Amino acid sequence: MVTLNMTPWLTTVWAQLCAHSPPHGLLLCGPEGIGKGVLARHWAQTLLCEDSPAPCQHCPACEWFQAGIHPDFRELVPPVHQVDATPQDTGEWITIDQVRELGDFMMVSAHRQGWKIILIDPADTLNGAAANALLKSLEEPPPRTLFILVTAHMARIPSTLRSRCRIQQVPLPSLGQAGDWLRQQGVDDPEGFLRRAGGAPQRALSQWQKDAEGRRSFLSFFLDSEMPWLQRAEKLANLDQPAWIDWFQYAVMDLILCKLNGRVYYHEDQLAGFQRVASTLSLPDLLTWEQCLRNARRWMAHPLNERLLYESLFYPLQPSVS
Repeated sequence: MVTLNMTPWLTTVWAQLCAHSPPHGLLLCGPEGIGKGVLARHWAQTLLCEDSPAPCQHCPACEWFQAGIHPDFRELVPPVHQVDATPQDTGEWITIDQVRELGDFMMVSAHRQGWKIILIDPADTLNGAAANALLKSLEEPPPRTLFILVTAHMARIPSTLRSRCRIQQVPLPSLGQAGDWLRQQGVDDPEGFLRRAGGAPQRALSQWQKDAEGRRSFLSFFLDSEMPWLQRAEKLANLDQPAWIDWFQYAVMDLILCKLNGRVYYHEDQLAGFQRVASTLSLPDLLTWEQCLRNARRWMAHPLNERLLYESLFYPLQPSVS
């Protein structure tokens, strides 16, 4: 059995894939941040490799695949996520034009006399017209042509597409397995990052790589109950990190939990600080704060005055900290 480097929780799923002949359509589904895209690309490279049952990394096919230029592989992503995206490529949906561009690719013979593979990730970003166009190809695909669809939102995939694919579930790993893997990557407090990532190790690793310092900065003033609320809002504005709304919600939820039973879920490494702040607040204050955050998330993409937004998030605490 071929194993996946760096993603040991996928080996069971990998064995299930290898136990069957490739279908014409495969739908990989499971929570975000667990490596479904890694698995899909590994399988695609395995089928295209010319020298080994696993990617050898040395044959022309593997070298082309790694360079993103294999003539028998195509990948569909929303225009905004394309490698060569321009500032004008802002679309969040895979369009019918992108699907139609696959027509010539599917009709010609494979350059290497093997498989032709189309990867669609995430498949739930296919707009309605694109999904209908793809359906025609899935109904009567050319020989040795494989569609791999990846999604974290199965309900968003039209039933007509689901019915024409073999569905492969990719479950979350156990917390122990995911935690061990994160420690091997050098993550401090892996359990905390896993809780904040919903148990998804790839997402937890990404958060640690991108946001660890920002989170520490956020907590330093969030847990400072002596700091005036306007000063907190100013520091929040200076973070310049899109992740702060998540940190904020995790923190307020932990304050509520701490108020109820003296414990926290997302920030065990900061228990004393949360207990101290929770002792200065009432439960109604905290519930109001949590509702303000829910409302703020709805407005994040709108062109509002950001400073006023930041101030509004701390205003429920104004009587306590001013």
